Amino acid sequence: MLAKLDKISPAEIYQRLAPALTSVISADTATEMTRYYNTACGKQVIYKKYNSGAQLIMPGATKAVPPEEKEERKRAAYVKASQELDEAEPAIEHEAFKLVQLINKEKR
Repeated sequence: MLAKLDKISPAEIYQRLAPALTSVISADTATEMTRYYNTACGKQVIYKKYNSGAQLIMPGATKAVPPEEKEERKRAAYVKASQELDEAEPAIEHEAFKLVQLINKEKR
């Protein structure tokens, strides 16, 4: 299964997921989150989410957030887009699961 996924370009995966997710993610949210994830702070968030190992977090401890990221997260457009994306997360995971099943059945 992973070998099949490796053969598919990220652009094709996005293209195949997009029609199913247009009802839960607005164009404004997609644009704002794309802008955010192309910033240095956003790139770090993505890298930590998908490439970091297990981390221990002590009870009551909070992560240090750089000042530029604090400012970025206070922007009204980011707050609204982030909230919409969080609400759409179950639908995104569901559609991604369905796509993985479909890719598994395809002959490549």
